[in-house]
Amino acid sequence: MQSPVRGVDRGAVADTVVSSAIVSPTAEEIIRAAAHWIDRGIRLDTRTFAHELGISRSTLFRRVGNREETDHVREHQREQAAH
Repeated sequence: MQSPVRGVDRGAVADTVVSSAIVSPTAEEIIRAAAHWIDRGIRLDTRTFAHELGISRSTLFRRVGNREETDHVREHQREQAAH
């Protein structure tokens, strides 16, 4: 099964190697990936989502906050729908 995150324009987030370390996604990239999952009707389970992004749940929450703080995802969806 193909990853729901793959195909999302994340630049070279998961594929960029710098000094033998994978560069982890920025908050904006995480939000775009989350919006992509939601647009596709995929339940946004934080454990699975973080795993697909190649980061821990702790890193996910540090970057974008908890569910109440992630209204940015909804805002992003509205912006995308408007364009």
